[in-house]
Amino acid sequence: VWTANDAHLGLLAETNFGGGSHVGSIVYLYGGAGRIGGGIISDGHLIKGSNGYAGELGHFRIRSGGQRDSAGLQGTLESEVSRDALVESLGLDRRDYHRLDEVLAERRTPPAQEEVDRQVEALGTALGTMVTIFNPDLIVLGGFLGSLLDAEPERLRGRIAQETLAPQFSTVRVTRPTLGEEIILIGAAELAFEELLADPATL
Repeated sequence: VWTANDAHLGLLAETNFGGGSHVGSIVYLYGGAGRIGGGIISDGHLIKGSNGYAGELGHFRIRSGGQRDSAGLQGTLESEVSRDALVESLGLDRRDYHRLDEVLAERRTPPAQEEVDRQVEALGTALGTMVTIFNPDLIVLGGFLGSLLDAEPERLRGRIAQETLAPQFSTVRVTRPTLGEEIILIGAAELAFEELLADPATL
């Protein structure tokens, strides 16, 4: 049995089979129900930290005060950018999150647009600081974060630009995963086969 952080699995899949292949430095963020996970590739190597918890980018603090996230921390990316809040602002049931792209492409009500703008500003603030710290070639936004990117691409990129240094922003690309909804499953499969593929003679 193999276990891993879902965001790390997404990063593994996108790096090996998607748009992150042959890219040296990547920041990957995945937004799901109630949490945001992340992973970082720097100079071709996954950053794990001293005990494997590096890359918990959902707990990246972007303001003082505010709501608490799933770890109990205040004012973090995860507490400010929420799939449930986004879905509810659009008049959808929480179970209809898979319709986000479709509904965001339609004309939005003022309250829905206000919530989209608020979340895009918060996401852009966090990403701008991440660009300053990690200087990635590529930022990949999975889950509902990718929906926010497609909903307001120029607004998000503009906010990132305001929060980082111009030379760093000029070289970074911001995209959705090329592997789509299967990205976590592909990463899990890669994890399971990694040892065998590295040395087929072991079995």
